[in-house]
Amino acid sequence: MSKKIRIFLGSSQELKVSRDEFEKFIRRKNDSWVNRDISLQLIIWEDFVDAVSKTRKQDDYNAAIRESDILLILVFSKVGMYTKEEFETGYDQFLKTGSPLIYTYFQFPRIDEGDRTREEVISLYDFEDRLKQLNHFKTTFKSVEDLQLKFSEQLDKLYPYTPPPPAQSPGTSGFPHLLTNIPKHDDEFIGREEDLKNLEKELEASSKIVLMNGLGGIGKTTLAKKFVQDNLNNYDHVAWIEVKTQDTGHEQNMSITEAFAYNEVLTKSLNLEFTNESNDVRFQLIIQALSNLPGKNLLVIDNARDDLNNIKDILPRPPQWNILITSRNNFSGFKIIEIETLPKGKAKELFKAYYKNPADEKDVEDLLTEIGYHTLTIELLAKTLAYPGQKLPVKEVFQKIRSRQLSSPELQRKIELNHSKAETEIYLHLLQTFSLLPLTEQEQWLMKQFCFLLPVSYTIDELENFLNIKNEEKEKELHETLNALSKKGWLQLNERSYNIHRIVQQMTDYQLQPSLKDVEQLVEKFKNLLLTDVYTNITKLFFLIPYAEFILSKLREEEIELPVIGGFQINLAEVIRKLGNYEKARQMLEACLKNHIKTLGDDHPDVARGQSNLAMLYKDFGEFEKAKELLELALKKYIKNFGEDHPAVVIVRSNLAIIYRSLKDYEKAKELLELTLGNAIKNLGEGHPVVALRQSNLALVYKDLKEYKKAKELLEHALENDIKNLGEDHPSVSVDQSNLALIYQDIGEYEKAKELLELALKNNIKNFDEDHPEVVIVQSNLASLYQQLGEYEKTETLLNKAYSSRIRTLGKDHPKTKIIEEKLKYLKKHFKK
Repeated sequence: MSKKIRIFLGSSQELKVSRDEFEKFIRRKNDSWVNRDISLQLIIWEDFVDAVSKTRKQDDYNAAIRESDILLILVFSKVGMYTKEEFETGYDQFLKTGSPLIYTYFQFPRIDEGDRTREEVISLYDFEDRLKQLNHFKTTFKSVEDLQLKFSEQLDKLYPYTPPPPAQSPGTSGFPHLLTNIPKHDDEFIGREEDLKNLEKELEASSKIVLMNGLGGIGKTTLAKKFVQDNLNNYDHVAWIEVKTQDTGHEQNMSITEAFAYNEVLTKSLNLEFTNESNDVRFQLIIQALSNLPGKNLLVIDNARDDLNNIKDILPRPPQWNILITSRNNFSGFKIIEIETLPKGKAKELFKAYYKNPADEKDVEDLLTEIGYHTLTIELLAKTLAYPGQKLPVKEVFQKIRSRQLSSPELQRKIELNHSKAETEIYLHLLQTFSLLPLTEQEQWLMKQFCFLLPVSYTIDELENFLNIKNEEKEKELHETLNALSKKGWLQLNERSYNIHRIVQQMTDYQLQPSLKDVEQLVEKFKNLLLTDVYTNITKLFFLIPYAEFILSKLREEEIELPVIGGFQINLAEVIRKLGNYEKARQMLEACLKNHIKTLGDDHPDVARGQSNLAMLYKDFGEFEKAKELLELALKKYIKNFGEDHPAVVIVRSNLAIIYRSLKDYEKAKELLELTLGNAIKNLGEGHPVVALRQSNLALVYKDLKEYKKAKELLEHALENDIKNLGEDHPSVSVDQSNLALIYQDIGEYEKAKELLELALKNNIKNFDEDHPEVVIVQSNLASLYQQLGEYEKTETLLNKAYSSRIRTLGKDHPKTKIIEEKLKYLKKHFKK
């Protein structure tokens, strides 16, 4: 039996993000220790929310502290009375028994003391004095990652590990045994024992990749988890890749190359560092690194789709690698293991593992025969019948399921049209099961939210955030509802994260038919999460794109046209535009603007906003006249609705000036930008980021007019201001650096220009991928400077990179691609021998 190490984590609410990330870290640490006789259990105050206490809740926490092996206290800007009490409780227990071991971590830098009350400041210093009095040394951490690293080092010192003799000395390769997080199988394993033996035999003997094929919900992933768990120590290196998709084959499904390319644990394990590489390049480098690993190794790819055909020939091969793939689809060129429905006896055994009430054997057999011994259906039916308050006898359930008729003939026809005969049977059975145990109003609401959420795992904190749940009462209600749905089988609970099976998600969509009205809160939350301003580091929002696109994919046609969705789309399109996917953003904005005009009328301010955003996208395409026309229309609408001095009017004027510059009408651009800069300084003060943005734009016009002194002063001020307000890694800082470098280049200060452009390029590569327009712009500018300095090899390298990126994103015939092509031709004609 493994030894359980109990870690009590104490901290105030202000460190909620650090605490949440630390909880994920402990889960990952547990995964990496899966082959040890030690497990880690993290105890946090959220664990006690649903418990009933005869005393005050803090007494329960203190009792848990006394039973813990480690007490970890996190401190930021204050130390509350309960945190102090937890420390003293732990310290008293340590003096008596030698445990828990106590660690105190202080996050630095602290916030400005002016933002804290006098009591909070005193509480912090009093606690530090108490630690000094006890000769207890605090540890500081700069970030969540820093905290995890430092505490991980302590755990490794406290519980050193000597691995058992491996097949070929794992670790001698210099790479971890577990290359990724490995999912655990914690539930009953019933009915697949023979399949497990067959899988072990085929993986050992086959010269081909092994593909487990079968219906959704049949048990392929469970079988794969069990095999890996039982055979970890038979392999030198093990990797598990999950391809996250939904049941209906939605276009936003993750590709296999993305599943590899963005598995951070895998890339770190392989000592690979990626910056601006594309998905395909990352994938190729990962496969190459895996292929070079010595020993006997295992790779599992779970839930592969049609794109498996694109990569099957470049995967590592047996005998060095055993590769197991699960999929509903059938492919040629693999060793196929068909996973069928359960045998009759095993199906009954699985049913009774969850349904322990007395029941007539024949009734149970009839019911299981009727549902075709399908694993997921058996489990859900058993949990439904076993749920407290469920009164239906098995025989009555059998008769209901046997009817195979839904209350809605239209819905039944829809299912039959969208799914194969075998899948249709599963959905009909699940829908009948769903109706056996009516969900509460709150449970129905939450299942509707899961229909609109990308089908991945979510922690409770992530759900609270996305569902915009803010007060304690609502949080408790969410916890209770999640717990109930998990017990009923409609949600899956895996190590404190919840997810919905793809089949269950689709079935719920059929049954509850959620609409925009049901998920208004979720849509509004994502609309706000996608909203950007001058402070926003847009790169931090890119991860939201698949979630937002999934929400849009679930809306009905008439709902897409509603104004609230128009605002959602405008925000999403701006993030997609900043990602560099201009065509997708353009299609979204043009459709959105058309709907806005139809539903709101041509003069509405939201129509003006859509026109303004679309105009800046046209600018990205080089369609300056179309951009000018739209901005002038938007400006008239804003002035009509809000008056001359409204911030929206000022923004459109500033954007219009940028278009005038692109059209080489520098005097008009200068006039508008001087006006908007003066307005920004007057209303916001000289240190505001909006002022820096206007200064940067005006400086470029001064450059065009050869007013270099003015341009240089403005850009130097803008750069200093943005670094101060936004930080050195912010994309706006790169823009300032690049623009200022152009001024330095024009006035002959080449070394300063080179230094700034190299910094800007490094920053852009850090923030964006290799094909992003911001990367290409700086590459092109730096190439011109290198050419001026006589560094022709560097010039050609950068121009070739920029040219390849333009072809991939805009096509060979686009004007921007042609510009770089002409630069390359000029370089080769005049400077290259």
